[in-house]
Amino acid sequence: MGWTRKFFDQWEWYHKPVSPMEETLLLPEHINQALSLISRRLGVKFPPQEKTWKVIDGYLYFTDKYWKLFLQIGIFLLPFRFFQQLPKAKYDWLNEVLPSYQKKIDDLRKINLDNYKGKELIELLKDTVKTEGKLMAESVYTVLYAIFSEISLKIAYWVLIKDKNPLNYHELLIGYPDRGIKSDIRLWEIAQIKNKIEQDKLLHEWLEEYGYRIQDKDISYPTLGENIETVKTLLNIYKDSPNPQERVKISQTRREARERYVKVNLLPFTEFIFTKIKGSAQEYAQIRNSRPYYYQGNQIIRKILLILAGRIPKFNEPKDIFFLHLDELEIALNGGEVKKLKEEIVKRKILYEKRLSEEPQLIKNE
Repeated sequence: MGWTRKFFDQWEWYHKPVSPMEETLLLPEHINQALSLISRRLGVKFPPQEKTWKVIDGYLYFTDKYWKLFLQIGIFLLPFRFFQQLPKAKYDWLNEVLPSYQKKIDDLRKINLDNYKGKELIELLKDTVKTEGKLMAESVYTVLYAIFSEISLKIAYWVLIKDKNPLNYHELLIGYPDRGIKSDIRLWEIAQIKNKIEQDKLLHEWLEEYGYRIQDKDISYPTLGENIETVKTLLNIYKDSPNPQERVKISQTRREARERYVKVNLLPFTEFIFTKIKGSAQEYAQIRNSRPYYYQGNQIIRKILLILAGRIPKFNEPKDIFFLHLDELEIALNGGEVKKLKEEIVKRKILYEKRLSEEPQLIKNE
């Protein structure tokens, strides 16, 4: 059977090896929920998990028979279903998905994890993973529309605008505020404060608000709030740097200049259709640019795992827990095979570092 990583250059994540805990705890929930959601809403039927995706030599692969998805009965209804959802997907994401998710996250943050017993923490862990998986599924679904909207703008710009460089379409998508920019501006403001006590207080508040930012979609990677040295480095950089708001203003000026260029060079009688395509792409681009700040559950999941690591008998390094499989974690919590698992962790860490230095094959056959 053939497997491919052909489309991974379009993704922000999974360019690195997948950790054992990610592979067995989050990845199945994320991918399977996403495919199930797409199937329900767009009518595309996916093969069973073992024929759809697989982790090979530490890297995520998808079936190379993806083209067969377009051979199924009823696929001719896909364009109708897709375009029907185009304006609705972003509205649902902003007004239903995110508020519902935020409520669950707020409730989880109120829990005193130290008061939970091992089995209770495992159940809470699995429930939180399901919550995060649901958000990931909705995110993947929404990003499908974001990608489609940008590709549509790219094609429309190339066809309808008299511009020697068709890649200039991208300037129409910049200069909008997003969560990342808001985070940077707030951190810059904190960096300007001279009073150390006041600065520390505000930095703590900033970490509460933005510290859950992920750097990659793997539970083994610490969130921004856990990288205190990185945050302090950013604080020192911002101390002597211009306000990030100025960068936004420059981008906004470039976008407005491109808007004027479009108005002058647009083919006659095409303004309405181009404006519709551009507006959709601009709205979805703002959603996509904020993605690292959506996934707050990773921070909670990591906290639960690290607490569980501290309860495993003779388990020296808490972060080693990310090199266990989920079923192995449950065994270790009961005191079974800890020595054997520790030996396996050493091997897995060495193998992981080796894979980091290697480029994964684009195609795999098994």
